[in-house]
Amino acid sequence: MLKVGWFSTGRGEGSQKLLRATVDAIHEGRLAAEIAFVFSNREPGQFEA
Repeated sequence: MLKVGWFSTGRGEGSQKLLRATVDAIHEGRLAAEIAFVFSNREPGQFEA
C-alpha cells in the first residue's frame, strides 16, 4: 500500500475535486493508498464565502 502526504490550500474547485476523487478511489479500492497526512497553509477557521 502506498502512503502519501497531501499538500494543498484547498481553495480552488479543482484541488477540492482532486482530493475528493482520490479519497473516493481509495475507499472504492481502485487506489491502494493511504493519505498519511494533510498539510494546509490556511489558518484554522479560514474559508472563502
